[in-house]
Amino acid sequence: MTPGAILTTGGSRGIGAAIATTIASSGRRVGVLSRRRPSCDDPVWAELTRRPLVDRVEADLADATATGAAIRGWRDGIPEPLDGLVLSAVSYGHGPRHPVLATALEEWDEVMAVNLRGQFVAVSAVLTELLARPRALILSVSSVAALEPAPGRAHYAASKAGALAFFRALTQELRDTNVSVVQVMPRNQVATPGLAARRPPGYTFEGYDPPTVFDPFVRTALTDLGERFDGTLVTVDSDGRWEAAPA
Repeated sequence: MTPGAILTTGGSRGIGAAIATTIASSGRRVGVLSRRRPSCDDPVWAELTRRPLVDRVEADLADATATGAAIRGWRDGIPEPLDGLVLSAVSYGHGPRHPVLATALEEWDEVMAVNLRGQFVAVSAVLTELLARPRALILSVSSVAALEPAPGRAHYAASKAGALAFFRALTQELRDTNVSVVQVMPRNQVATPGLAARRPPGYTFEGYDPPTVFDPFVRTALTDLGERFDGTLVTVDSDGRWEAAPA
């Protein structure tokens, strides 16, 4: 099967950009869907854009109509078929961690729009095409906050738990199809620009993993577009090793 393209959401920085770089290094075309134009000073984005076959797809996942149009425009402009979707766009909310009573409804809605509703929007935009391919992959970046208590970030945890349930349901719906659904999460916290924005100036991320911690797993998953990991929740350790369990 001739390698096709893979669309990544939130792929302009952090974990998404690292995964997009890994995909690009495999020789596949990558569409990087993001709301904001990446910073030219971001070394991960700079490395990504030095590679061939990397396209920026500008869209806000909270706007389903605009997202669908942007994806169709990208698809119409490239010759490769679509082989996969990687979902790494994330909103942590506003400022440092804070309790429910300090969380405004607008903040709650924004986090849900990106972390939960946005997953549905992106999947809905590409699923028909993925089902037409011999093999295809949907890879969602999850968080331990979906499974464990997360005081001070209830909105983020609730959105991630909802996304986990969504992809568990999608796994069952697609069980007898060619589309593999895989969820992956880091065992440790990962140092990303989004997380840095919620830490005080000068904060040192000692003990945090780099966004590239997913690279070994992603490289392996790309070899068969996730077929061997279909329906699993994969936990990645700091040393790059991973453990897959039924989602």
